[in-house]
Amino acid sequence: MVKYYIIELPKFKKKKPKVADLLEKWLYVIGGDRKMMEECKKENEEIKEAVEQLTQMSADEYERELYEIRERSRLTYNTEMYEARRKGLEEGKTEERKEIAKKMKEKGTDITYIIEITGLTEEEIKAL
Repeated sequence: MVKYYIIELPKFKKKKPKVADLLEKWLYVIGGDRKMMEECKKENEEIKEAVEQLTQMSADEYERELYEIRERSRLTYNTEMYEARRKGLEEGKTEERKEIAKKMKEKGTDITYIIEITGLTEEEIKAL
């Protein structure tokens, strides 16, 4: 059976539990507690390797700058994609409402009813 954990690091850090198991050791590593990291890496080879790699990465200013640039680019890309999708959906909905209004207008439906149903303005409907 697979176990899943939901851990709030700020609460974990406030509690400061004694290191009882491997999960808590990793939480100290993830949380960035240097003192506990040193203690945990003495007891576990995988944690030792992870802490050493983390130390190397954080010591190199060039690598840190590259990481920050990649992260900003990723966030910018995600934001732009979200906005483009949202805009596309809005435009698609507007076009769909115009198409419905056009059909209603062709059937002779009262313009006030078309406005009520589609949310389009009178000018938009007359332009169809």
